Amino acid sequence: AVNPTHEQARLGSAVHECLRPLPRAGQADWEGLPEIAERHEVSADDLRALVGLGQKMWRGLAKIFPAARTEVPMMVELDGSILTGTADIIGRSLATAHVGDWKSGRLDVNHREQLLGYCALALLSDPSLDEATAGVLWIREQEYEHYSLRREDLPAYLRRLETEVIQWNGTYRPGAHCRHCPRSHE
Repeated sequence: AVNPTHEQARLGSAVHECLRPLPRAGQADWEGLPEIAERHEVSADDLRALVGLGQKMWRGLAKIFPAARTEVPMMVELDGSILTGTADIIGRSLATAHVGDWKSGRLDVNHREQLLGYCALALLSDPSLDEATAGVLWIREQEYEHYSLRREDLPAYLRRLETEVIQWNGTYRPGAHCRHCPRSHE
């Protein structure tokens, strides 16, 4: 299987679900945590620890995401191709969008392209924005790693997206992320 389900993925989904009310309610879904752990088939103790770390992290970062909303679907059509994503957290200050993506696992890979994609989606969805910033909220490490895209840099990003992704010629280019694939020996 290309995307086998494993405990860390289920735990990450459960963490996202518990943290969803943070921007609105100021706290995680502690009441629903046992049922969420059971539904995702993960340890309630592991989930509780990560949710506690996420809530602690949010208290320090909430000001970065003013008027934040959660689980916001974004979609833009680009010359017949559709760019989509769901922002875990999105807020706005003046003419800047702020997107956050919770990461609860231990796998430290480069999420730059995912984050720039969120930035592009935000800029393309709202012409009044001058800039978008998207960042990974590393729960275990309590770190915020972010990237920004200004409106004037958007055309160059979209050209690169067009040539490297949309018009991809099918040539497989393995990267550092491939070392975690169960088929890496192939």
